[in-house]
This record gives sequence, C-alpha cells and structure tokens, in this order.
Amino acid sequence: MTRPTASSTAARRSRKSLLPAFLWRSGQLLAALSLVNWGAPILLSERSPEVLLRQGLMEAFQTEATPERLILDMDAALAAGEIDDALLLKEAADLAGVTLPQRQLDRLAAETTRLAQARRTAYDCGRGFILGAGEGAAGIGCAVISDFSVVGDVRDLARELPKENPNDLIVGLAAVGLALEAGMLVSLGATAPAKTGVSVAKSAARSGLLSGPLARELRVAVGEAVDLGRLRRGGRVEEAGGLLRADGLGRLTRPMGDLKAVYDVGGWRATRQVLKISDSADDVADGARAARALRADSAPVMRVLGKGALRGTKIVMRGAWKIASAIFAVIAGIFQILLVARDLLRASLRLVWWGLKGFVRAFLAGVRPDPRPAPRPAPPSSARPAPRAAPEPARLTAASPPRLDAPLEIPSARPAFADPAPQA
Repeated sequence: MTRPTASSTAARRSRKSLLPAFLWRSGQLLAALSLVNWGAPILLSERSPEVLLRQGLMEAFQTEATPERLILDMDAALAAGEIDDALLLKEAADLAGVTLPQRQLDRLAAETTRLAQARRTAYDCGRGFILGAGEGAAGIGCAVISDFSVVGDVRDLARELPKENPNDLIVGLAAVGLALEAGMLVSLGATAPAKTGVSVAKSAARSGLLSGPLARELRVAVGEAVDLGRLRRGGRVEEAGGLLRADGLGRLTRPMGDLKAVYDVGGWRATRQVLKISDSADDVADGARAARALRADSAPVMRVLGKGALRGTKIVMRGAWKIASAIFAVIAGIFQILLVARDLLRASLRLVWWGLKGFVRAFLAGVRPDPRPAPRPAPPSSARPAPRAAPEPARLTAASPPRLDAPLEIPSARPAFADPAPQA
C-alpha cells in the first residue's frame, strides 16, 4: 500500500478550498458591479462640478434677469455715465432673451461710437497708468501694465512712504510686486500669475473697488508678507523688495492666484465684478470657480446675480461630493473587477489543468499492460469438487528409514524348486 505524497495532499486541500474561494470572489464581483452601476450614470449625466455649477448659475440668472430689473439698472447706469456697466447690462439682456427699450439702445449706441469709445479708453488707461487707479477695464489693464514695467510699484511707494499715515495695503502690495518682479527675472516668468493678481488688487484698492472686509484681510496678509514697520522707518524705495518674508507670502499668494484665474477666463470685466462682490479670500476663490464655469458669460451673469453668484457657488460645490463619490466608486469597482477576473481566470486554468492530468493518467493506465498475473477465477458454488487422488504408498529408500505405521506388503509365494523340463 503506497502512502500519499505531499503534492497529492496539497492538491486535495486546494480542491476542497476552491469552492469557498470561488463563492467569495463571486460576491466581490457582484459588489464591484453594483458600485460601477451606481457611479457610471452619474458621471455620464453630470460630467464635472463645473457643469453643475454652470447649470445652477444660469438657472439663477434666468430667474433674476427680469425685464423690469434690467430696464431699471440700465437707466441708472446711463444716468451715472457708467458705460461699461451699461454694456454689461446689454450683454445680460441678450443672454437672458430680454429686449430693452429703443431709447436705451439709442443712448447706448451714441455713447459707444468709435470716437467716444476711444476717448473714454484713452482717459481711463492714462489714469490707470499714471495714477494707478482705474474703474473701467481699460484703467485696470493699464495699471497692471505699469506695474509690470516697475513704474507702477515705484510710483506708489514714492507717493505713499513720505505720508504721515501711508496706506499699508498699497505699500505692502507695491513691495510684494517689486519682489515678484525681481523673481520673474530669476524664475523666467514663474511668478507672473501672482504678480498680475497683486497689480489687480492694488489698482482696485486705489480705485475703491475693494470691500471693507476684503481690504482688511488683504492688509493682514500683506503685514505677514512684508516688514511694514521697517519699510516705513527706512522710507527707501530700493529696500522694499528686500523686506519680503517668504514664510508669510503663502496667505497672500492664494487670492492673488484666484484673481489671475478670473482674468484668464473672464477678462478684466469679470475680475472687476469679482472684486466688487467679494468680502474675503474665500469669496475670491468662489468667484474664480464661478468664472471658470461661466467662461465668457461670467461678467454679465455676476453683474446680475451679485453676491448671489457666490452663494450659489457655495451651494453647488457642497453637492459636488456626489460626483466625487461616484468617481471613487467607479475606480474602486473597476479595480475590484480586474482583481476578481484575475483570480477567476487563475482558478479556471487550475481546474482545466487538473482535468487534463486526470484524463492523461486514465488514458495511460488503459494503454499500458498490467505486469501482475491475473487472479484465478473462483469456482462456481454449484460445481462439485474434483475427487482427490489416493496417496501413493510410501516406498522405502536407503535414504529414508521405514515407517512403523506403513502397511506391510507380503510378496507373492514362489516355488522353491522349478519343475524339471520333461525329457524326451
């Protein structure tokens, strides 16, 4: 009797544990398919949070952009001479499908002729480049251009430092701008986005476009980034760039980067609207999200919604967890499906291998002859046993002594003398 080898014992154990493992993997496969089935429709119908945000903001815009409100706001803008605001309201009316009165359209056409537009742009741009203050898009753009040429930052420092009570926000932003301008030469333009945001914020602060809470928050951030006390005591413009604190620059970099993002997607007009409705750095970040979602429509939509655009952005972004969870569910489900498919394929190949081995063994056993002799068949129960042969009488030999119990054999009697032959 042969003992089972270690390989055969391991094979039997693996066969016994195959069924529970198969059931466990099947359950994992069903769970993964359910995750994919839940998350895939969400991703197909709602591609990204920006799509949800744009839908929500446009629905709110259609509700707020009523003909009565647009007509009243247009009259107020034309009466105050705010042509840029009137142009935004005209774009908002076209976007909402509202027809403005003909008198307003005629007045707006008269104020936006080529000559009038060129005169207004030149005045606003000159004011922004020389004074660093511009309410319109042209004024802010020219103020930024002056800051990128170092003229604007040096001008603001030279104007504010001699004062008894200088504006710390403008002084700090000008010092940060000089430091970033020097960093642009070293980093080959890597600090350009933050430099643009600093210039926009400084121009808005000088023009009075910043709200009180946002101005206070930026003033605190500037105080952490620049040694204002030493700068006020020294009073030298060339030392301003060297008084920058690198560890305190992070709090100022984020809102400046958000302002640059608004400018990239919506232009100067959208940047001006975000600055008008923002009360904190978080509001500026929400305004950047709304601008990225609205793109070219960001300026007119924010003009109509005002702070409601920021509130709507917060509400929609809070519901974006659904999309994030759907993305995680789909990724986890696909990964789990791949793992289960790998294990099932491995188990199937193992079963096929075991089947082939059993088939080959059975085939070889049928082909090879059996070296052992075949056993004699047992006689049937009805046949009579053959008669046993009588034992032969024992014969005495010289090698074997006679047995006492052997039967005595008497030889036949012979005559002692033979009869003589008859004589003739």
